[in-house]
Amino acid sequence: MKIFRIILSFFISISILATFIVGKNFINNNNQINNVEKLNHVLSVWHVDTFEGGTGSRNKFLLNVAKKFEKIHKNVLLMVVNHTPESVEDNLSKGIFPDLISFGNGVNVYNLKQLNIKLNFKFGNIGNNLFAVPWCRGGYALIINNKIIKNKNQTNDIDNLIVSKSTYNQPIVAMLLEEYKINNILVQQPLDAYISFVNGKSPYFLGTQRDIVRLQNRGVEVEVKPLTIFNDLYQYIAIMSSSEDKAYYSELFIDFLLSMEIQQTLPEISMFSCFYSNNYENINLKKLDLITFKQSISPFWQISALD
Repeated sequence: MKIFRIILSFFISISILATFIVGKNFINNNNQINNVEKLNHVLSVWHVDTFEGGTGSRNKFLLNVAKKFEKIHKNVLLMVVNHTPESVEDNLSKGIFPDLISFGNGVNVYNLKQLNIKLNFKFGNIGNNLFAVPWCRGGYALIINNKIIKNKNQTNDIDNLIVSKSTYNQPIVAMLLEEYKINNILVQQPLDAYISFVNGKSPYFLGTQRDIVRLQNRGVEVEVKPLTIFNDLYQYIAIMSSSEDKAYYSELFIDFLLSMEIQQTLPEISMFSCFYSNNYENINLKKLDLITFKQSISPFWQISALD
């Protein structure tokens, strides 16, 4: 009888221990399921580059901002994916839409939601309503190598101008609106134009912030004159979500992206804010900071039609 009680006690102890272990795992699994269920707002963000940036990756910058946003909003996850203008058009034609899209001129966007944010930007309006806002921008500049200029008395009279032009941007429009007389223009793809300038084919180069960074890295001393009337180097962000909940969090993300805290980190990628002044170590980049441009092209018009 005594042996029987000992054996019974042993089996009861084992049962209690097993119940504790299994029960704990069951509870943990349930908690994991609940945590997954709480992530009920997964926002898709498409990012499209249509012009050269400054340094680093705008897509990576967005990813880092998304991580910071997720720490504040525990029930939101942002998935940032690179796209091209062509892949965006292909997906939209199939009825596949992201919640947010980061884009520049040349991307055919539609079905956008009106934005109700504190900051406004006239070029992102349709009528009086805001549908897209730039979270960063570039800028055009006349870059001059004074060491190889033959006529030192030249002011705004340029014999030969090398122009850096991507598919969807219009640097010549920006130059023609300034007070310069240009006799000959050589238009090239961005990297080719930069190489031509470095090799001394002309002392005058119409480039962007990317070229200023390249020249600094190469140690080439230049004079930089920002173009201040026209700019179309804007990286916009807009909402496409068909879900009210996701549209709500998408707008919160845009607010966060446009906050002073985030905007003042744009020098990390050598890009500029449309709303806040920043401190740039590069003196020539500093010249392009906080310019209010008078003219641009609507991001809702496919710029490729002008080529």
